[in-house]
Amino acid sequence: MRILFFLHRIGPYHHARFSELAKKCELTVVEILPSSDEYEWKPLTVISNYLRVKMKNNDKGEELRGYKLMKEVRNLVDAYQPQAVITMGWNNRTYMAALFVAKKRNIPVFAMSDSTYDHVKRFKIIEFIKRLLVKSFDGFVTAGKRSEQYLHFLGVEKSFIFKPFDVVDNTHFKQVGDYLPDFDYSKPYILCVSRYIPEKNLFTLIDAYHLYLQKHPDENTLLYIIGSGPLEKLLRSKIEKLSHRLICLLPFVQYEELPTLYHHAKGLILASTSEQWGLVVNEAMAAGIPVLVSNRCGCVDDLVFDGVNGWVMEPTLEGILNVLEKFFSTTPSRLKQMGKRGQDIISHFDLKDYTIAVLSMIERVKSKKIKWDAFQKLIVFLRIFF
Repeated sequence: MRILFFLHRIGPYHHARFSELAKKCELTVVEILPSSDEYEWKPLTVISNYLRVKMKNNDKGEELRGYKLMKEVRNLVDAYQPQAVITMGWNNRTYMAALFVAKKRNIPVFAMSDSTYDHVKRFKIIEFIKRLLVKSFDGFVTAGKRSEQYLHFLGVEKSFIFKPFDVVDNTHFKQVGDYLPDFDYSKPYILCVSRYIPEKNLFTLIDAYHLYLQKHPDENTLLYIIGSGPLEKLLRSKIEKLSHRLICLLPFVQYEELPTLYHHAKGLILASTSEQWGLVVNEAMAAGIPVLVSNRCGCVDDLVFDGVNGWVMEPTLEGILNVLEKFFSTTPSRLKQMGKRGQDIISHFDLKDYTIAVLSMIERVKSKKIKWDAFQKLIVFLRIFF
């Protein structure tokens, strides 16, 4: 089976999935934005069992559009002769060009999806157009229950949906990895691993944690917020004004160093007001620590069981404070049990499960292939140009 896979840029999480998938097929991965700096991942140096291809961009490092884009995608499809094309979603021109070219060549085309209905504000006209787009694909691998429900809302039948999509290399996070230099692992701490962007709700998290420390002055557990992003200066300014030094920002941590941070942490907290999934929850569970997760995160219905392997919270000052009270009143032995329970749960969201889902999705086409009408073709064609 020859698969051509389109995505923005290969990160360590994608690489783990692709390496596993490539054990069962001939895989070529196309990076459509290879110079993207959205995440500060170190460049991949070793790719052993799949092929990596970088797409041409315009002079500004952006996606091509129109006929130039169509030509580039056609050349890729002609060069690698895939038996299946997969896109990492349906939200940009290149994915639509891959869909259009694959359909014209009678090649089945599929998409990954972790979008949920309440992730962003929805508009009826946009959702109508999106229904036409998604129903052009021959199948989906989706993250979990909420993303599956959203595809149902868009008119995709259950038989076209497979899961899971949002998985990490559980083995990587289950083992201790590299140590950060000059980091004191002996002090008690909890983690928030997050980009510094508004929807991560970090200012409210800081306020809630500060309020908890004021109510419990004997508590000495640090909160480390790890990441990078446009809000860094504002976050640092806010933290510097606090009367204590128990909330700290740490710069972006590389993939190899994350497992050790998780293993020494008391727990993970993710207070997002909007989150399609939340892969850091997978990571923390694989490492064996309890998780405190906002009910706005797409993963909670599948991964977080209140009082079992963590707690689900409202991403408000009161909601975060309430869950902190529960967390800190739980005995260390109970927290350890919750972490082990989390490892059991996350074992069903592993690389092998992702590979099975992808290959099962492709196999399904043999029994039923999506028809593509003229109006759908027009919508997709217009998206390639605008």
